[in-house]
Amino acid sequence: MPLECTPRLPAAPSLKADRVKPSPALFRSNNHTLKNDTLDNDTFKKVLQEMKGYMHGLRSPLLSLVALLLLWTAVASCFPAAEQADPVPQPLQPAKSEATAGTEQTSVSGAVREDIQGSVQGSVQDTEGSASGNSQDASPANRPSSAEAGSPPSTAAAGEKTPAGRSETEQVPQAAASTATDTPVPDSAIFEELDLLEDSAFAYLKELAEGLGPRTSGTDLEKEAGDFLLQRFEDLGYSAEIQEFSLSSTQSSLKVTAPTIGDLETNTLSGTANGEVSAQLVFVGLGKPEDFPEEGVTGKIALIERGEITFGSKVAQAEREGAVAAIIFNNAGGNFQGTLGGPSRIPAVSLSREHGRNLMDSLNDGNKVEATVAVVGEAIPSRNVIAEIPGAGEGVVIVGAHFDTVPDSIGASDNASGIGVLLTVAERMADRSLPFTLRFIAFGAEETGLHGSDYYVESLSQAKLEDIHLMINLDSVGSGTGLRIAGDRWAVNHMRDTAQREDVILAPTGRRGSGGSDHVNFRNAWVPVIFLLADDLSRINSPADTMEHINPQLLGHSSALVLDLLENVHTLSGYGQ
Repeated sequence: MPLECTPRLPAAPSLKADRVKPSPALFRSNNHTLKNDTLDNDTFKKVLQEMKGYMHGLRSPLLSLVALLLLWTAVASCFPAAEQADPVPQPLQPAKSEATAGTEQTSVSGAVREDIQGSVQGSVQDTEGSASGNSQDASPANRPSSAEAGSPPSTAAAGEKTPAGRSETEQVPQAAASTATDTPVPDSAIFEELDLLEDSAFAYLKELAEGLGPRTSGTDLEKEAGDFLLQRFEDLGYSAEIQEFSLSSTQSSLKVTAPTIGDLETNTLSGTANGEVSAQLVFVGLGKPEDFPEEGVTGKIALIERGEITFGSKVAQAEREGAVAAIIFNNAGGNFQGTLGGPSRIPAVSLSREHGRNLMDSLNDGNKVEATVAVVGEAIPSRNVIAEIPGAGEGVVIVGAHFDTVPDSIGASDNASGIGVLLTVAERMADRSLPFTLRFIAFGAEETGLHGSDYYVESLSQAKLEDIHLMINLDSVGSGTGLRIAGDRWAVNHMRDTAQREDVILAPTGRRGSGGSDHVNFRNAWVPVIFLLADDLSRINSPADTMEHINPQLLGHSSALVLDLLENVHTLSGYGQ
């Protein structure tokens, strides 16, 4: 379209009412068209002709001069200034509606953010403290636009930091936020705050492990730890409560009756059956199926060395082979505490390495060693701490970790680390509005047989269990160099993909989760689970599980992985199925 210009002349002051008036055509709102910055000849002649008559009617030379100057000014205003280069004509844009204008503003803002993101390179810190590049291409050409992805692009570029407590939606224009869908967009913003996550989780860990110390089930310190957690949840604004329950505490003993007589100090393996049996001992190596004699061990007490497979697997195999009790001796100095991961049908106890090797040597010398194993239970109190944020829709996602320890251990990794991550996640999610109810549970009495999670699961109706779409379990995430992820495939795949994209070191593990921890009771109730733990479990359930072996980076990575999963879980294909 051509540009338009309207030369307008103000009317000369009227001297007398009877004087000749100029043609009214000059003062109508008729635009004289300017094409390619030039008046066409016919229009120009028309203007001059009308001005001639206009000035003739004025009769005064002075007024005629004024009118001539006004004419020149009006005509000259239609031409570009002499010192400016001729502009390139641009088509006029149609008027925009409010909706169209808002969309254009969003597009421009998105382009600016894309440009910023493309110019910044991110990094995550590895376990040695050196920086390594983000594995995801951060260039705008390889990232979907907000229209393609179905949600606004991240405002925090790799290497930048998003202010704590703010979501991505809060940082984009309202027009962009309103177009977001449930389609997850790869977002590394939370991984750019690893230092803050590490500091938060480590502070909580230290407060629990060093501030309270050993938190054995049924003790005053376990109760105090529950009160500590209740207060922390309430400080964060959660609706929180204590769930009281009782469990059977067991005392165990081992008395050798032949060839010599003597009492040996034992620890009870959590999940053991109560009872007292007297029988002959037989050494069965590590307790794997190939370690048992062909004739079996029916009616005998299985003496088993610790290592390679779980305590529960060792005792379960001994049961299948016909053993009436099981003794597991340590493969390191001193005794240990352990859990079977579920109830056994025979008494099971642990023994120190020194005592175990003495019994093994006696058996290898051809002696018949006889002993009495006794396990006696008594009721003791314990508690769970539960906090939640009601969601806008149906479904529940649980984040859980146990807070108790074995005797004589401050449980820095097992499991003050899990509690530290849980509280850090709770801190970040406190002000969020989610499409599902988010529930945090700190379980008591895990070390004595997963009693806290067992009591919680048993307290729910079938309908309430079916409402739980995922249980995330955090246990012993503090020591080592990498993380293990186990559980239901749809959740594990998302977390593993995120971890690989962010250069988090992963160790291989099974699909549904292994070992004895609180996710087992949910899994047995057909609740989907994901289990996160570190790759160094060598010091758990021992006095050596101390602060000096904690790797803060694992705490930060665990926190970020859980936060990322919570942001995206409701969009995953397996959610709610």
